[in-house]
Amino acid sequence: MERRALLTSLCFPLFVSVPGCLARGQSPRLSRLAVANFTAEPVRVEVHLTDGSETAYENIVSLDANTEDRVVPSTVIADDLPEDHGASILEYGLAGSPLETLELSDYVESDCGKVNLNVREEAVEAFVSSGC
Repeated sequence: MERRALLTSLCFPLFVSVPGCLARGQSPRLSRLAVANFTAEPVRVEVHLTDGSETAYENIVSLDANTEDRVVPSTVIADDLPEDHGASILEYGLAGSPLETLELSDYVESDCGKVNLNVREEAVEAFVSSGC
């Protein structure tokens, strides 16, 4: 019950008894995107945040190779992400390769969703946290 009240308060409380942003017609918002490279090669990761037709944010992140003598190369994108509630589709992948699609509304019920992208040898993995 406390979690439900917390989610309600984060979405501009209009109806206290209705949990989450989606119940009031608001889209979930990506508030933080972390990208980490677990491979032995430097990588460039491409990300697009769209509403399905219009791009709200796009970036190509370059990360050094992961070596045994250092912390996993990573970066966090937070300040540059759009604050409007319209962008709910995240496209991601290695630059120059076909991009994967993540529909945020399938995973995020609040306006503070977080996504971690982990670059592995086989693929780019996405992990979603909808908690604030």
